[in-house]
Amino acid sequence: MTADCEEARNVPGHEAKGVINVGERKPKVFITLRLRRHELRHGIVFARAAALGSVDIVGCPVLRARPVHRSAYLEKAWKAATVRGPQNPTVDIGRLSLELLNALEWKRFEVVCGEYFETLGFRVEVAREGADGGVDIRLYAEGSERPNILVQCKAWKAYKVGVKQLRELFGVMAADGVGEGSFVTTGAFSSEAREFARGKELHLIDGEELLRMISLLTQGQQDDLLKTATSGDFTTPTCPSCGIKMTTRVSKADSKAFWGCVNYPRCKSTLRVARA
Repeated sequence: MTADCEEARNVPGHEAKGVINVGERKPKVFITLRLRRHELRHGIVFARAAALGSVDIVGCPVLRARPVHRSAYLEKAWKAATVRGPQNPTVDIGRLSLELLNALEWKRFEVVCGEYFETLGFRVEVAREGADGGVDIRLYAEGSERPNILVQCKAWKAYKVGVKQLRELFGVMAADGVGEGSFVTTGAFSSEAREFARGKELHLIDGEELLRMISLLTQGQQDDLLKTATSGDFTTPTCPSCGIKMTTRVSKADSKAFWGCVNYPRCKSTLRVARA
Protein backbone atom coordinates (compact mmCIF):
# COMPACT_ATOMS: atom_id res chain seq x y z
CA MET A 1 0.00 0.00 0.00
CA THR A 2 0.91 3.66 0.09
CA ALA A 3 0.33 5.25 3.48
CA ASP A 4 0.83 8.90 4.32
CA CYS A 5 2.27 9.10 7.80
CA GLU A 6 2.14 12.31 9.82
CA GLU A 7 4.65 13.45 12.44
CA ALA A 8 7.37 11.19 11.06
CA ARG A 9 10.99 11.92 10.39
CA ASN A 10 12.45 11.08 7.01
CA VAL A 11 14.95 8.38 7.98
CA PRO A 12 15.89 6.23 4.95
CA GLY A 13 16.49 2.59 5.73
CA HIS A 14 14.57 2.54 9.01
CA GLU A 15 12.54 -0.53 9.78
CA ALA A 16 8.91 -0.22 10.66
CA LYS A 17 7.37 -2.29 13.41
CA GLY A 18 3.70 -2.21 14.13
CA VAL A 19 0.27 -3.61 13.58
CA ILE A 20 -1.59 -4.23 10.37
CA ASN A 21 -5.35 -4.25 10.50
CA VAL A 22 -6.25 -6.48 7.57
CA GLY A 23 -9.98 -6.09 7.88
CA GLU A 24 -12.75 -5.26 10.27
CA ARG A 25 -13.65 -8.89 10.85
CA LYS A 26 -10.10 -10.21 10.85
CA PRO A 27 -7.53 -10.19 13.66
CA LYS A 28 -4.62 -7.78 13.52
CA VAL A 29 -1.32 -9.15 12.24
CA PHE A 30 1.95 -8.07 13.84
CA ILE A 31 4.74 -7.53 11.35
CA THR A 32 8.19 -6.04 10.88
CA LEU A 33 8.93 -4.52 7.50
CA ARG A 34 11.38 -2.21 5.82
CA LEU A 35 10.06 0.95 4.20
CA ARG A 36 11.13 0.88 0.59
CA ARG A 37 10.92 4.56 -0.19
CA HIS A 38 10.69 7.82 1.73
CA GLU A 39 9.58 11.13 0.30
CA LEU A 40 9.46 14.21 2.49
CA ARG A 41 6.68 16.53 1.40
CA HIS A 42 5.51 19.34 3.64
CA GLY A 43 6.62 17.46 6.73
CA ILE A 44 4.81 14.25 5.77
CA VAL A 45 6.59 11.02 4.98
CA PHE A 46 4.95 8.98 2.26
CA ALA A 47 6.00 5.42 3.03
CA ARG A 48 5.45 3.00 0.18
CA ALA A 49 5.12 -0.44 1.72
CA ALA A 50 3.09 -3.56 1.06
CA ALA A 51 0.98 -3.27 4.20
CA LEU A 52 -2.42 -2.18 5.39
CA GLY A 53 -3.28 -0.10 8.43
CA SER A 54 -1.25 1.78 11.03
CA VAL A 55 2.51 1.48 11.41
CA ASP A 56 4.94 2.67 14.07
CA ILE A 57 8.41 3.59 12.81
CA VAL A 58 11.37 2.86 15.05
CA GLY A 59 12.77 6.11 16.42
CA CYS A 60 9.76 8.18 15.41
CA PRO A 61 6.55 9.18 17.16
CA VAL A 62 3.52 6.96 16.72
CA LEU A 63 2.28 7.58 13.22
CA ARG A 64 -1.24 8.16 12.07
CA ALA A 65 -1.26 6.22 8.84
CA ARG A 66 -4.32 5.72 6.71
CA PRO A 67 -4.44 3.11 3.96
CA VAL A 68 -4.76 4.56 0.49
CA HIS A 69 -5.13 1.28 -1.33
CA ARG A 70 -6.42 -2.04 -0.05
CA SER A 71 -5.45 -5.25 -1.82
CA ALA A 72 -7.00 -8.65 -1.13
CA TYR A 73 -3.82 -10.25 -2.44
CA LEU A 74 -1.69 -8.37 0.07
CA GLU A 75 -3.99 -9.33 2.91
CA LYS A 76 -3.49 -13.01 2.07
CA ALA A 77 0.26 -12.65 1.53
CA TRP A 78 0.97 -10.82 4.78
CA LYS A 79 -1.10 -13.25 6.81
CA ALA A 80 0.95 -16.13 5.40
CA ALA A 81 4.27 -14.95 6.82
CA THR A 82 5.95 -12.39 9.01
CA VAL A 83 7.94 -10.02 6.87
CA ARG A 84 11.23 -8.46 7.87
CA GLY A 85 13.21 -5.91 5.92
CA PRO A 86 16.64 -6.66 4.43
CA GLN A 87 19.42 -6.54 6.99
CA ASN A 88 22.26 -4.81 5.10
CA PRO A 89 25.61 -5.76 6.60
CA THR A 90 28.08 -3.13 7.72
CA VAL A 91 30.71 -3.31 5.00
CA ASP A 92 33.24 -0.85 3.64
CA ILE A 93 31.90 0.26 0.25
CA GLY A 94 34.87 2.52 -0.43
CA ARG A 95 36.90 -0.23 -2.05
CA LEU A 96 36.53 -3.64 -3.63
CA SER A 97 37.36 -6.30 -1.08
CA LEU A 98 36.59 -9.92 -0.30
CA GLU A 99 34.19 -8.72 2.39
CA LEU A 100 32.31 -6.60 -0.15
CA LEU A 101 32.18 -9.43 -2.70
CA ASN A 102 30.72 -11.71 -0.04
CA ALA A 103 28.06 -9.11 0.74
CA LEU A 104 26.81 -8.94 -2.86
CA GLU A 105 23.61 -10.73 -3.72
CA TRP A 106 23.86 -13.30 -6.49
CA LYS A 107 22.53 -11.15 -9.33
CA ARG A 108 24.68 -8.15 -8.46
CA PHE A 109 27.76 -10.40 -8.37
CA GLU A 110 26.82 -11.73 -11.79
CA VAL A 111 26.48 -8.18 -13.16
CA VAL A 112 29.87 -7.21 -11.71
CA CYS A 113 31.47 -10.25 -13.35
CA GLY A 114 29.85 -9.37 -16.66
CA GLU A 115 31.12 -5.80 -16.49
CA TYR A 116 34.61 -7.04 -15.65
CA PHE A 117 34.75 -9.22 -18.75
CA GLU A 118 33.35 -6.34 -20.79
CA THR A 119 36.32 -4.20 -19.76
CA LEU A 120 38.55 -6.91 -21.28
CA GLY A 121 36.96 -6.29 -24.67
CA PHE A 122 34.35 -9.06 -24.79
CA ARG A 123 30.75 -8.61 -25.84
CA VAL A 124 28.79 -9.88 -22.86
CA GLU A 125 25.49 -11.70 -22.96
CA VAL A 126 23.95 -12.28 -19.52
CA ALA A 127 21.34 -15.01 -19.05
CA ARG A 128 17.78 -13.87 -18.44
CA GLU A 129 15.77 -14.70 -15.35
CA GLY A 130 14.75 -18.33 -14.99
CA ALA A 131 16.80 -21.48 -15.52
CA ASP A 132 20.23 -20.49 -16.82
CA GLY A 133 21.09 -23.92 -18.17
CA GLY A 134 24.36 -24.01 -16.24
CA VAL A 135 25.68 -20.78 -17.80
CA ASP A 136 25.21 -17.22 -16.56
CA ILE A 137 27.33 -15.28 -19.06
CA ARG A 138 28.40 -15.86 -22.65
CA LEU A 139 31.46 -13.99 -23.88
CA TYR A 140 31.97 -13.08 -27.52
CA ALA A 141 35.29 -11.94 -28.96
CA GLU A 142 35.17 -8.96 -31.31
CA GLY A 143 33.49 -9.95 -34.57
CA SER A 144 32.47 -13.40 -33.34
CA GLU A 145 28.87 -14.58 -33.80
CA ARG A 146 29.33 -17.59 -31.52
CA PRO A 147 30.34 -17.46 -27.85
CA ASN A 148 34.03 -18.03 -27.20
CA ILE A 149 33.84 -18.47 -23.42
CA LEU A 150 31.04 -19.64 -21.13
CA VAL A 151 30.95 -18.28 -17.58
CA GLN A 152 29.12 -19.51 -14.50
CA CYS A 153 28.95 -17.32 -11.38
CA LYS A 154 28.20 -18.36 -7.80
CA ALA A 155 27.98 -15.85 -4.98
CA TRP A 156 28.64 -18.52 -2.37
CA LYS A 157 30.13 -17.74 0.99
CA ALA A 158 29.02 -20.67 3.12
CA TYR A 159 29.64 -23.41 0.54
CA LYS A 160 32.54 -24.43 -1.66
CA VAL A 161 31.99 -24.97 -5.36
CA GLY A 162 32.28 -28.69 -6.02
CA VAL A 163 32.70 -31.09 -8.90
CA LYS A 164 28.95 -31.19 -9.61
CA GLN A 165 28.82 -27.52 -10.58
CA LEU A 166 31.94 -27.81 -12.75
CA ARG A 167 30.57 -30.86 -14.53
CA GLU A 168 27.42 -28.94 -15.40
CA LEU A 169 29.41 -26.08 -16.93
CA PHE A 170 31.76 -28.46 -18.75
CA GLY A 171 28.76 -30.34 -20.12
CA VAL A 172 27.25 -27.16 -21.57
CA MET A 173 30.63 -26.27 -23.09
CA ALA A 174 30.72 -29.64 -24.85
CA ALA A 175 27.09 -29.43 -25.98
CA ASP A 176 27.49 -25.90 -27.37
CA GLY A 177 30.90 -26.54 -28.89
CA VAL A 178 32.61 -23.87 -26.80
CA GLY A 179 36.20 -24.70 -25.96
CA GLU A 180 36.76 -22.45 -22.96
CA GLY A 181 34.92 -21.83 -19.71
CA SER A 182 35.33 -19.85 -16.51
CA PHE A 183 33.74 -20.48 -13.13
CA VAL A 184 33.71 -17.43 -10.85
CA THR A 185 32.78 -17.52 -7.17
CA THR A 186 33.02 -15.19 -4.21
CA GLY A 187 34.05 -18.17 -2.11
CA ALA A 188 36.33 -21.12 -2.80
CA PHE A 189 36.58 -24.38 -4.75
CA SER A 190 36.87 -27.83 -3.25
CA SER A 191 40.06 -29.79 -3.85
CA GLU A 192 38.05 -32.27 -5.94
CA ALA A 193 36.79 -29.42 -8.14
CA ARG A 194 40.31 -28.15 -8.73
CA GLU A 195 41.45 -31.65 -9.61
CA PHE A 196 38.57 -32.00 -12.10
CA ALA A 197 39.53 -28.73 -13.81
CA ARG A 198 43.18 -29.69 -14.12
CA GLY A 199 44.21 -30.08 -17.77
CA LYS A 200 40.95 -28.60 -19.08
CA GLU A 201 40.23 -25.17 -20.53
CA LEU A 202 38.21 -24.52 -17.41
CA HIS A 203 39.39 -21.54 -15.40
CA LEU A 204 38.56 -21.41 -11.69
CA ILE A 205 38.34 -17.89 -10.29
CA ASP A 206 37.71 -17.58 -6.56
CA GLY A 207 37.13 -14.33 -4.68
CA GLU A 208 40.79 -13.57 -4.06
CA GLU A 209 41.76 -14.31 -7.66
CA LEU A 210 38.94 -12.10 -8.95
CA LEU A 211 40.20 -9.22 -6.82
CA ARG A 212 43.73 -9.77 -8.15
CA MET A 213 42.45 -9.68 -11.73
CA ILE A 214 40.45 -6.52 -11.08
CA SER A 215 43.53 -4.87 -9.55
CA LEU A 216 45.24 -5.14 -12.96
CA LEU A 217 42.63 -2.84 -14.53
CA THR A 218 43.02 0.92 -14.72
CA GLN A 219 41.90 2.91 -11.70
CA GLY A 220 38.97 4.30 -13.67
CA GLN A 221 37.79 0.80 -14.58
CA GLN A 222 38.13 -0.31 -10.96
CA ASP A 223 36.09 2.70 -9.82
CA ASP A 224 33.36 1.86 -12.34
CA LEU A 225 33.19 -1.73 -11.06
CA LEU A 226 32.95 -0.49 -7.47
CA LYS A 227 30.10 1.82 -8.42
CA THR A 228 28.28 -1.04 -10.16
CA ALA A 229 28.79 -3.28 -7.13
CA THR A 230 27.53 -0.83 -4.51
CA SER A 231 24.81 1.19 -6.22
CA GLY A 232 21.40 0.89 -4.57
CA ASP A 233 20.43 -2.24 -2.66
CA PHE A 234 23.23 -4.69 -3.41
CA THR A 235 22.51 -7.23 -0.66
CA THR A 236 18.84 -8.18 -1.01
CA PRO A 237 18.71 -11.14 -3.41
CA THR A 238 16.91 -10.94 -6.73
CA CYS A 239 14.14 -13.40 -7.50
CA PRO A 240 15.62 -15.85 -10.03
CA SER A 241 12.26 -16.12 -11.77
CA CYS A 242 10.93 -12.55 -11.73
CA GLY A 243 14.10 -10.47 -11.61
CA ILE A 244 12.88 -8.27 -8.74
CA LYS A 245 14.08 -7.91 -5.16
CA MET A 246 12.86 -10.57 -2.74
CA THR A 247 11.73 -10.17 0.86
CA THR A 248 12.45 -12.22 3.97
CA ARG A 249 9.69 -14.35 5.38
CA VAL A 250 9.44 -16.72 8.30
CA SER A 251 8.23 -20.27 7.81
CA LYS A 252 5.13 -21.18 9.78
CA ALA A 253 6.38 -24.77 9.98
CA ASP A 254 9.79 -24.30 11.64
CA SER A 255 10.02 -20.51 12.24
CA LYS A 256 13.12 -20.30 10.03
CA ALA A 257 13.67 -17.25 7.86
CA PHE A 258 13.89 -17.54 4.08
CA TRP A 259 13.81 -15.27 1.06
CA GLY A 260 10.53 -15.27 -0.83
CA CYS A 261 9.28 -13.49 -3.93
CA VAL A 262 7.04 -10.46 -3.40
CA ASN A 263 4.86 -11.84 -6.20
CA TYR A 264 3.82 -14.83 -4.07
CA PRO A 265 1.61 -16.81 -4.63
CA ARG A 266 2.00 -16.19 -8.35
CA CYS A 267 5.72 -16.83 -7.96
CA LYS A 268 6.85 -19.39 -5.39
CA SER A 269 10.61 -18.92 -5.78
CA THR A 270 12.54 -19.05 -2.51
CA LEU A 271 16.16 -18.77 -1.47
CA ARG A 272 17.96 -19.64 1.73
CA VAL A 273 19.00 -16.87 4.05
CA ALA A 274 22.79 -16.87 4.02
CA ARG A 275 24.46 -17.77 7.29
CA ALA A 276 26.55 -15.07 8.90
